[in-house]
Amino acid sequence: MKQIMLGQRLKLSDLTISKVIQIGVFVAGSTGQVFDLSCFGVDSNNQLLDDRYFIFYNQKASPEGALRIIGGQNGDLETFLIGFPQLPKTIQKLVFTISLDSPGTMSQISQGYLRLMDGDVEQARFSFSGRDFKAERAVIVAEIYFKEVWRFAAVGQGYDGGLSDLLKHFGGQEATNETLPAPLPPVTLEPSPPPPPAYQSPTYPQNNYPPPPPAYQPPTYPQNNYPPPPPAYQSPTYPQNNYPPPPAYQSPTYPQNNYPPPPPAYQPPTYPQNNYPPPPP
Repeated sequence: MKQIMLGQRLKLSDLTISKVIQIGVFVAGSTGQVFDLSCFGVDSNNQLLDDRYFIFYNQKASPEGALRIIGGQNGDLETFLIGFPQLPKTIQKLVFTISLDSPGTMSQISQGYLRLMDGDVEQARFSFSGRDFKAERAVIVAEIYFKEVWRFAAVGQGYDGGLSDLLKHFGGQEATNETLPAPLPPVTLEPSPPPPPAYQSPTYPQNNYPPPPPAYQPPTYPQNNYPPPPPAYQSPTYPQNNYPPPPAYQSPTYPQNNYPPPPPAYQPPTYPQNNYPPPPP
């Protein structure tokens, strides 16, 4: 449920998509105070289309039944039923009012509200009390008006006069007992169709089309009857191809290649030598 503040305006479609709604009104004041609740169906000049669109306790429905009083519902003091498809195009605004039919002023209101109902579901509420008013004897509580689309406004404006003055303000004439219209036969308003179901994304298969192919997977060997690639190169080890490994190198030793060994190292001669006598001392 949405709480609407004094002076707030918003599209009716932001509150409900239904074409048949209820407006419930409740007000309580001091002991002995009597309140009249009314709805005025006015044109673009803020004037009653005719007096039959002034809906109150003594005229409970408009000619085609688009506006009706159906009695207090679920704690409301009074409930108005509105069928927008049946409402004449010349009706551009619905004005909901409260007026005193007893001594006192609107500042004595202890509590009050106007709420918008979609069937049994409360969609929005505008609350008010005597602190919002002074010595007024009537209040314009709220309006539903057409400006490109239907909109809701929480007015909460006090009015010095009573119900008769409100009727004159909207261009109506107070009827005498001789001029009261005959009661209208009951009219049943067909409820608006339920909203379409929420969109659901399609699932496969749909429209006889095959599902999309699976995600790509890289191939694995073997594939297409081709042999797998050769293993990585490994350096050969001996023995290989039946050949013996080469011998390790050994440095040569004498004798070699039949050559005689080299002469011994030089030794200096010692005396006596060559049969010569030794030199004199």
